[in-house]
Amino acid sequence: MTRICTATTLDCKLDVLTAWISYHLAIGIDHMFIFFDDPSHPGIDMYQDHSAITAVRCDADYWPGGQRKRERLTLHERQWYNANKALEWARERGFDWIIHIDSDELLYYPGDLRSALESLPDRIEVVRFRVYEAIPEALHCDHPFASIRYFRVGPLRPTRKTLPQTVRGWGSVCLRLASYYMRLAIAKLICPSARGPFLRGHVGGKSAVRVSAPVQGMGVHVPAPPPGHRYIDFFLPGAAVLHFDCSDFDSWLAKWEARAQEKNVPRNRDPKRRKQLARFIKTREREGLAGLERLYLREYALRPWECLVLRWLGLVRWLPIAQLFKS
Repeated sequence: MTRICTATTLDCKLDVLTAWISYHLAIGIDHMFIFFDDPSHPGIDMYQDHSAITAVRCDADYWPGGQRKRERLTLHERQWYNANKALEWARERGFDWIIHIDSDELLYYPGDLRSALESLPDRIEVVRFRVYEAIPEALHCDHPFASIRYFRVGPLRPTRKTLPQTVRGWGSVCLRLASYYMRLAIAKLICPSARGPFLRGHVGGKSAVRVSAPVQGMGVHVPAPPPGHRYIDFFLPGAAVLHFDCSDFDSWLAKWEARAQEKNVPRNRDPKRRKQLARFIKTREREGLAGLERLYLREYALRPWECLVLRWLGLVRWLPIAQLFKS
């Protein structure tokens, strides 16, 4: 039987952690390697004896070079290190697939994920999950997983690490991207909220990686192949990673306040992120908290009529995820 594990560098509230773990174990994840970025997180003691959880306390003893080394690493560098450690453990324990996800993400597949991965030929080493980004419906919510119903649909976009290897594959990629961006162009003409970057978070999605595949390094979105090797680009139909990026005002405010104060700024930070940070700082200085609330709703929320138009264009989807957390 195919065995699936996940790797996560985590820093979230305990109630969110509990719901997040329960959901993934319920959909067929066999084991979760969770690296607690905050070594005092109460979830460590709660889950350290759980048979399906490896709870790692990322304190000074965990990092090579101690706390001083940890302080020099960016979040992405810590995620990279932890994901590769999880891949090493996954190989030792005989898992078949590993998926690198964040604590604000849920894996989604309308069928049996285990059976879907088990049915793939051995030549498929990386399975891509397109991103669906959560759309907040209010300024505040107690539990985003149980409150949000609508998601912006991201593109099925290959990367240079997972390019198609056949003419037919290239044709499929070109057709689906042309269709997506044509519909997005129409949306931008009609809906003010669709202008600018359509997704406020990442567009790369996430990947399930065959543990036996040659991997130079586990990335945040896709693995890095060794020199001379290229993975076949394969998107599992219907599979997505649901990204609850800043799904309420408080989490958005905390995220950008932290970024405004951070010392270790990634040198390759996405220009989109730089512009978002600049807008945040400018609005905070000129308009205060009320201005930040308006900025948040303008960038993340949709008017009801916009939601209808975007659903008609296939750029927004309704998913019954919230029902799973209310039961």
